[in-house]
Amino acid sequence: MTRKETTGIALKCFAIYLVAQMIIALPALVGISLKLGYFGNHDVSAFFMVSLCFLTVVASLLCAFLLWKVTNSLMEKETTPESAKGELSVDETMKLILACMGIYFAINAVIAFPQVFVNFKIAQNTAGQQSYVSASSIVSVVLQLVFGCLLVAKPAKWVKMIRSIKEK
Repeated sequence: MTRKETTGIALKCFAIYLVAQMIIALPALVGISLKLGYFGNHDVSAFFMVSLCFLTVVASLLCAFLLWKVTNSLMEKETTPESAKGELSVDETMKLILACMGIYFAINAVIAFPQVFVNFKIAQNTAGQQSYVSASSIVSVVLQLVFGCLLVAKPAKWVKMIRSIKEK
């Protein structure tokens, strides 16, 4: 298999993983919505709770769809001759692994965000230090998302940084 075929298969696997994680997270999203309504003294509208679940499902399905479409366009633009070996160098393998890690971090952050957001809203209604803990949870999820996106966007720079650390 060529490099593009390998990458295409990996991206399709991540799209399937994203849809599976969304399906697994649906009961938790419903539970989070009910928890927000219960602990929020019922001042949260049903529309907000339903829209939170709906937006999470739509965002997950949209990401999976876009990954699938990018993979299809990548496979159609195959320009290497069939006689090419397609073996990956060490740097290319590291780039692929780092990009896959970035996708994993980004997906986990997107999946965790609704729960962290609901916990933050609940903590705002209670007194004490709990709201600071919940706010730090939101910051950590956002940082995880940014880190994942940076790994996907610039894997070559990460490989270069890893190589420079290894040389020291």
